Amino acid sequence: MAKEELATAKEDQEQLTKEIQLLLLPKDENDDKNIVMEIRGGAGGEEAALFAGSLYRMYTSYAEKRGWKTELVSFNETGLGGLKEVVFIVNGQGAYSRLKYESGVHRVQRVPETESGGRIHTSTATVAVMPEVEDVEVRSILPMSKWKCSVLPVLMDSTSIRLLPRCV
Repeated sequence: MAKEELATAKEDQEQLTKEIQLLLLPKDENDDKNIVMEIRGGAGGEEAALFAGSLYRMYTSYAEKRGWKTELVSFNETGLGGLKEVVFIVNGQGAYSRLKYESGVHRVQRVPETESGGRIHTSTATVAVMPEVEDVEVRSILPMSKWKCSVLPVLMDSTSIRLLPRCV
């Protein structure tokens, strides 16, 4: 009986150790922020653009089910209804904490709608998830002119980010 309890206690110890290790990890300061998400069709031409469109619909549906609001910033559509690129904002408590690990290259292998021979194609799309930055105050050269601005970071390529100001 003592051996059984010892075995059970060792299993519990392993589980509790894992839980404690997770609790000791520092919380990301951006976890509660809204996000700016950018999706771009990658390798695969028109099929990649269709895949990017599917990803966009998937993420907006997910946001809707969680009660988050989405705001379309920009998009570039293709002739067959795919998206070469789309940038949108997800407003909601904990959006960054839920979606931050979606960043990266996504791959799909399927027989596309554009294929007549039934061959499997591989297509990719890139997803960038960035926390929305804090508002900044911008003053113009002219006296007494003030705007309250937000800056939306938009990934241009693997090494550069374009900042889109939104001022009121």
